[in-house]
Amino acid sequence: MSVSVSVTLHNGDIIGYSNLKWSDPSMGVLSGQFTPISNYESIAYVFQFFAENPYSLLEKNDLRDVYNKMRDEMGLQLFDHKGDRITDAQQSTLMITLVS
Repeated sequence: MSVSVSVTLHNGDIIGYSNLKWSDPSMGVLSGQFTPISNYESIAYVFQFFAENPYSLLEKNDLRDVYNKMRDEMGLQLFDHKGDRITDAQQSTLMITLVS
């Protein structure tokens, strides 16, 4: 099974697409390659910040709260091909990792 999704910011701007497949069905985990579009450039700095400061460095340099705030302010959401928001069983936003 695979699910085609759009990755969207809290304001409705689509920043990219992915085709998610089950990577760990027992844990309910889907994963997929992220394909960015031009809107992605407006938030690319958040992911660049994380790439340059993995969690171990974020903790060491007291930057975890800075990164979490930047990440959370984006309000990333997933929508399926029908435009329905994808959520987990508890109806909260999914936490996903998309590989670019």
